[in-house]
Amino acid sequence: KRIANMARDLLALGLDEMDGGVTDGLASLLPISGADRSWLVAVDPVTGVQEAWEWSEDGVPPPGLPMDGVDLDEHPHARTLFGSGRELLLTPDTDLPADAPEMRFLDRRGCSAVLVIPLLSKQDVIAAVGFEMVGRAHAWTDESIALLRLCGEVFASAVSRKRAEAALRESRGQLLQAQKMEAVGTLAGGVAHDFNNQLSVILGNARFLKGQVESDDDAREAVTDLERAGEHCAQLTRQLLSFSRHNPAEPRATSVAKVLRDVAELTGPLLSSDIHFEANAHDDFDAVFADRTQLQQVLVNLVVNARDAMPDGGRLTIRTEACPVSSAEAAHLHLPEPGEYVRFVVEDTGFGMDAATLERIFEPFFTTKDQGKGTGLGLATVYGILKESGGGIWAESSEGVGTTFRLMLPRAREDDDGVSSEERRGREGGETVLLVEDDDSVRRLLRRMLERAGFHVLEAGDGEEALRESDRHRGDIDVLVSDVSMPGMGGVELGRRLLERRKTLRVLLVTGHPQDDVSLPGARILSKPFRQEELEWALEGLVGA
Repeated sequence: KRIANMARDLLALGLDEMDGGVTDGLASLLPISGADRSWLVAVDPVTGVQEAWEWSEDGVPPPGLPMDGVDLDEHPHARTLFGSGRELLLTPDTDLPADAPEMRFLDRRGCSAVLVIPLLSKQDVIAAVGFEMVGRAHAWTDESIALLRLCGEVFASAVSRKRAEAALRESRGQLLQAQKMEAVGTLAGGVAHDFNNQLSVILGNARFLKGQVESDDDAREAVTDLERAGEHCAQLTRQLLSFSRHNPAEPRATSVAKVLRDVAELTGPLLSSDIHFEANAHDDFDAVFADRTQLQQVLVNLVVNARDAMPDGGRLTIRTEACPVSSAEAAHLHLPEPGEYVRFVVEDTGFGMDAATLERIFEPFFTTKDQGKGTGLGLATVYGILKESGGGIWAESSEGVGTTFRLMLPRAREDDDGVSSEERRGREGGETVLLVEDDDSVRRLLRRMLERAGFHVLEAGDGEEALRESDRHRGDIDVLVSDVSMPGMGGVELGRRLLERRKTLRVLLVTGHPQDDVSLPGARILSKPFRQEELEWALEGLVGA
């Protein structure tokens, strides 16, 4: 009956009450154990995290070794015990040398006898419960040991339940976070196409006008302000699409050392002289499988945040380390698969964050900065980029101590494409482009940009008109430049149909609303808005020799 009541009480406890409940349960075993002290030590089989609970009749902890200081994976006494799966009784006259690990354990606990009972789950030891006598002989019978084992199994079940509830709470929090991001991503994706079309027109024409007003300082300043405002809006849209995983990435084998050098060069002018910044890769030849530009964006964002957290100066470091991940660790860290990863550690000595702030830092639009000084999209963007890249990010922080971010990205394999995105091929000029865009203003802008790059341009307002234009044109068409989203026939379908008629055609798809299914063999994708040089680079990669 005592055991049944204890089991009922433990199972009725909430997650926050479990620690006190286990200690009270150990105390309730006194009539059965007759012990002066008792304890329970459990190890999470997935995370390896160890928990310990202790009770003593006089309320005084032992003067020697506390149980939370005993590593069950390494302690020789634990290995001896767990190797057999049976209970172990130690007394000063146990037939072992005085310097044996088991006897040293007995001495360091300051007790005259200890009974340790391993607790099993499917033949695996998941915990151990111990009962200790101080200054007197033991009095444990086979019957009392059997009862104590049964009680220990009740404890182990309660601890397992605690872990399951904690994991469920964490999963619910992650689900809520994902739902928030998905909601904002859906909203961003819904408006991105039209928004980016208009930004393309604004920025493209602003850059065109900028070259026409060289002699008028006031007009040039006005156009420069217009261009800067448009670029700011474009950056906000890219951030929204990045963290919601709608922004296309080009993952490839990316040198970790080179990215860190680039980040140091990019952020150097942004950091004051009283901030000591170091960025070191553990291996100059190591590489991750990621989009290089996006990885730079992630690290620059973290560096800028660290700078803002150290207004009076401090220390900022970025270091990397190899990190093999097992299946159990991948499940615990919510990584897509086990394997070889590279961990980036970004540490600062800034003013840090409290627990409430730390819990929300990856939420979109959450910011601790003054109004007008932060969008709340920086860390949300970082979170989205790393998740999309098959990695993850975690943060630790304390007020007045600083903040540490740990980023994980999959290590590049030998067969990953390591071709640098800067590699480009030349072209002779004069090639023919079929331009297809349903927005008249965007089409006029793109035609001007293509002609400025030396292309002969055919144009159409939709897919059907493009097919007719292709049939009418008797010469070669080198490249199709088409919007992805158009009424009727979209750019992907148009590209497939034209490739059936013109086998050597190359395809460049431009989009203001990046989607998952825009794949077309040999095609490139260019996100709006883009600069003249970005358009030319994309086309050179298609039509170069």
